[in-house]
Amino acid sequence: MKNAIKKKEAEGNLSAEERAKNFLLNPRLLDEVLDDLALLGLVGESTNKQIVYLCASSRKLHDPIGLVLHSSSSSGKTVLANTIAKLIPPEEVFEFSKIRYQALNYIGRDNPDILKNKVILVTELQGVMAKEVSYVLRQLLTEHKHCYLTTKKGLPEWIHLNGPVSFISTTTKEFDEEVGNRILGITLDESKEQTSAIQTSQKRLFAGNGLNGNTEILLQKHHLAQKMLNPCSVVIPFAEHIRFPANKLRARRDHMKFLNLISAVAFLYQYQREKTGENGMVVKASVADYKLAYELYKPLFEELNVHVNPIQHKLMLEIQNFVSGNARKRKIHPDAVTFTRGDVVNASSWTLRQVRTHVDELVDNEFLTILQGSKGRTYKYRLNNCFLNADTVKELATPEELEHEISSNEGIK
Repeated sequence: MKNAIKKKEAEGNLSAEERAKNFLLNPRLLDEVLDDLALLGLVGESTNKQIVYLCASSRKLHDPIGLVLHSSSSSGKTVLANTIAKLIPPEEVFEFSKIRYQALNYIGRDNPDILKNKVILVTELQGVMAKEVSYVLRQLLTEHKHCYLTTKKGLPEWIHLNGPVSFISTTTKEFDEEVGNRILGITLDESKEQTSAIQTSQKRLFAGNGLNGNTEILLQKHHLAQKMLNPCSVVIPFAEHIRFPANKLRARRDHMKFLNLISAVAFLYQYQREKTGENGMVVKASVADYKLAYELYKPLFEELNVHVNPIQHKLMLEIQNFVSGNARKRKIHPDAVTFTRGDVVNASSWTLRQVRTHVDELVDNEFLTILQGSKGRTYKYRLNNCFLNADTVKELATPEELEHEISSNEGIK
């Protein structure tokens, strides 16, 4: 943290344009994003912060990224989204704490491009209106337009709203499935260690050990850098050599999410990448972009075969770690390990309330089996083989495997 602060103080001698250009030319650009967010008080959550920043930056692409942050109340998901949104020029962000379907339809009446290439940030999109609102956002995200037929003075009137848009939402509940199929879903770290790190950061800021008045310089750097990113297309020359699983129907859309993530990385690093086409409007993604996208996407990848929300998936990983460790310690097969909710609480950073909230969904999805339990009697569970044997991440080509595949094919760089 101290080194990052000294670096910011040294940058104070540079012009705003020089700071922005140096940022875009930094080979460790995404790491600099993490340093800057730490100075703004956001600690931990490295992967999530980089994904959200990429999502917001992708608004200028033909196919931007959509994102939803699932997590419990008070986990800091809204703070994370709002803080990263501050790094985007204010005129390019539409932030809503509540949004109505009819308002979203009419917002484009006088200016159909009002939301085009903008970041739409909606906090806690849920409830009765959520499905109607999410339908419009889904159209803007994937179809790049929304058309609404209404009447004016008794005559039909078409209202057009143009995309594409980058969409970010936070929620504590299940998100609309049709939107969820088209966007990335991430969860926040709810561990005791992360809570302690947040508290330490809060104390540091209140003790006056923050940016010392350099917040505006930091934000100005990012705002200018975002404006310097030129709208362009991205090609992935090695796309045909990317290995991706195809054992589930949803893999068709998950494959597109991964390719879009690679494109978003290449777009952000455009000042360091080869360009082609008229006026250099086509950026060629590199294997370095694939490596960054791979490391960011890998934690989300197991969701291809696990049809539960990310919070429940994290709980399953905690249970698997407990079962595997218990089996090794007792020298028994994992199938023979039984556990209670209390066992999971004691072996993890989860609270009893969190475990109780999500474990029933895991039973419904047949990842857990209830061996005994009823009202007034302790529940005992067993983790089923369908999750113990899940290892789909091996089906995604590692950067090393991709490089080997490329090197074995002439003419591909």
